[in-house]
Amino acid sequence: MHRTIARAAQCTLAVTMVLGLLLTGCSTGPKAVQPTAETGPAQVAPTKEPEPTGVVEPTAEPQAAPEGAGERIDNAFDNLLKLAPLHLVSYFEYKQGDDEAQTSRFEGDVDANGNQHMFLYVDDTEPVELYIVDGMMYLGAGDGQFLAMGEAPEGSTFAFLGLYGGAYLLGYNQLEDAKRLGSESVNGFDCDKYQVRYDLSAAGLSGAVAQAQGVEWEYEAFAWIEKGTRALIRASVDWKGKSSADAEVSTYHSEFDATRGAVKEIKAPDKVMSFGQ
Repeated sequence: MHRTIARAAQCTLAVTMVLGLLLTGCSTGPKAVQPTAETGPAQVAPTKEPEPTGVVEPTAEPQAAPEGAGERIDNAFDNLLKLAPLHLVSYFEYKQGDDEAQTSRFEGDVDANGNQHMFLYVDDTEPVELYIVDGMMYLGAGDGQFLAMGEAPEGSTFAFLGLYGGAYLLGYNQLEDAKRLGSESVNGFDCDKYQVRYDLSAAGLSGAVAQAQGVEWEYEAFAWIEKGTRALIRASVDWKGKSSADAEVSTYHSEFDATRGAVKEIKAPDKVMSFGQ
């Protein structure tokens, strides 16, 4: 009993931290924001190295769009529901110099109604298990039991996926300046490949680094959008930066993959308790 309560407390703390970010505006949806100097990429705790999530099979040689041309892509995460059921994986890694990398990972399933069953990986501990069903959240407490967490914040359908895959993924729901490079088959979906472009003068590793003088950047980001639904099937972000105030280079990698899922209907867990029990 004490083990279950302790596990529940730990899980609640982990999810509460994410919910705090959601309630302050870090959610997916049409109003998802691009990274800024103030927000910067999320700093998250270490976890396991992810397994490969799919194979890219080029079907045509990418052809560069005219210089300066860019497209607006709306609701790229939200449109995933049109392809459900899906299995989703996102991953984040941050490293400074020779320090040990900080990583996090999301893995879960979503059905056509937006219900989700997910696992949130932090460090080398057991993952946090979470359901969002009919707008209600259920948090795994161990031994097959779940805590009823109440209503999920508005716009949180893909927020956990975005946050545990690096905060930059939150901005992928609505892309303002995406340059089409060509077409590829990704995870069995016919996709357009885009280069995602940001104003690097407004991006930073953190507020302190962003305001430092002499920041040097190398940045690369791509999105693969399913042609029929305009849903995001794959995304990746890689950058490294160094300011004159830092002796070491910081690197960041974030990725996302959607594959065909096998869970057609996600229901609330059976063993549910409240905090009062």
